[in-house]
Amino acid sequence: MPGTSHQVETGFIGELALNLKPPAEDLLKFSTLKQLILMRQHGIDDFFQKEYPFVNDTEWLDIIDKVMLTKVSYFELSDRFTAPQMNKLLEISRFALKLPNESAQSLYQITEYRYPVFAKVIKNLMTICQKKVKQQAA
Repeated sequence: MPGTSHQVETGFIGELALNLKPPAEDLLKFSTLKQLILMRQHGIDDFFQKEYPFVNDTEWLDIIDKVMLTKVSYFELSDRFTAPQMNKLLEISRFALKLPNESAQSLYQITEYRYPVFAKVIKNLMTICQKKVKQQAA
């Protein structure tokens, strides 16, 4: 999770309609990435449904996707992350961006200008993966 000086991608939630930002901000504050994935699969939990009754199911899906992408930008990747962990972050990113077949390089290029903090996480992920591949080959 970010410290006080860590940058977080604000672009995803910033794109939401004004009335959808409060539920997105609450999900960001009070839900883990795992909880968001479960809500994406099984629907928003009752607490948020009651707190924000004006949000419809389609809007919740969009909110959850944008909050998941924001959460991915929280990660400060290092070589301590395992390949499966990094692949899971890529999988989540692809899913939430609705680009299931894109490579990490493509995700980086697609997000580089519009979501620079998020793109930096993807670039770091690629760099660490390449480093690990070279270490294993040596």
